[in-house]
Amino acid sequence: MGVKKKKNGESVQNGGIKPHHETNGNIKETFPDPFAVTWAEKYSAGFEKVWSKIPKFLGAFIVTAAICTMGLGISGDWLLILVHSLKQYRGNLAEDLDINNVDGLIESLRLKNFSYFWLGAAFVSYIIYYGIGGFLHWYFYVRQRDRPHEWKCQPTKFMSPELERHEIIFGSLTLLLNSTTTAMVACYISNGGYSTIYYNISDYPTWWFFLQFVVIFIYQLHGTYRRKDRVYTEDTFYGKGKQLTEVTAEELKADIEERKSENPKAYRGDKLVYILSDKDLQEQDIKTSAIRKKKKYY
Repeated sequence: MGVKKKKNGESVQNGGIKPHHETNGNIKETFPDPFAVTWAEKYSAGFEKVWSKIPKFLGAFIVTAAICTMGLGISGDWLLILVHSLKQYRGNLAEDLDINNVDGLIESLRLKNFSYFWLGAAFVSYIIYYGIGGFLHWYFYVRQRDRPHEWKCQPTKFMSPELERHEIIFGSLTLLLNSTTTAMVACYISNGGYSTIYYNISDYPTWWFFLQFVVIFIYQLHGTYRRKDRVYTEDTFYGKGKQLTEVTAEELKADIEERKSENPKAYRGDKLVYILSDKDLQEQDIKTSAIRKKKKYY
């Protein structure tokens, strides 16, 4: 656990110093935790001085661009986009790389020059993760920590220093796996491997070129649309959710607490549209009882 210090009359959480042992109320500090998010707090005053000189509209654009870049590039997706773009105009990218003595098996697997793809994907992903991700951490969790209701989906909930450390460690490991997978796919496609992406509009009817965007949008929306009569958790129910008639009392209680902790500003009209009212719960109890009786009957 981090050590709380008093700074300018405010309680500041320093996740970088870990308590060694306690004597007469005094805590002796050990070496800084390399996985703790402390650099943003340490240099916050300097960041704020620079940020205050940036026009508000430009600052909003920078933050928005950072969030989009984080989502697009953190797992190496940028490399796939680059490969497809280059194949559109230049053919196989890997053939342009002047590398000698490539193993025949690697070439037969269409993974020629894989190391270059992997190094590029991993390097850029970690730069985005620690660089842009660190900036976003400072902008929201340090600069605006005292007003979470303005920006946080669950303003009353913050991760502990232990969970932050856990997220960084496993996030870094996951990032390595994602970058490796993306680099492998990009390298395979670059070497002429099969892909469902086509590069000539004439390969399909013109009407399909325009209709495909609608189809893709509907397909993605179908998998991400949230329903009020479903319970969602990352561990078990994934994107489909679990019907309220199938959840246990503990699962329903936890879900109700999650819904109440959400920020109304995340919804149109500043209204929590997924809150379960007493009427909703009563109707759900009736449905659950009917389903259980039906199952018992059969």
